Amino acid sequence: KVGTNVSSLQQEFKDQFNCTINDYTTNSKMLVARKLLMKTDEPIYMISAMIGYKNPTHFTAAFKRVYKQTPKIYRQTFSY
Repeated sequence: KVGTNVSSLQQEFKDQFNCTINDYTTNSKMLVARKLLMKTDEPIYMISAMIGYKNPTHFTAAFKRVYKQTPKIYRQTFSY
């Protein structure tokens, strides 16, 4: 649909955004999750579902890779 193959698209994306498509998507989801953790009382499993994770454990692992702490600890530290 965009007139290029997957490899070219991925390379062009990386050249433009300095990260992979997967990293960009994950970071975008984590920014939304971080805001939800700070500003709402929604359970973590609901936040994980809202941002597209079917398994809350996978969400927790991804969140921990990005922010170096679990969503629960992050919420306790930074919620308002």
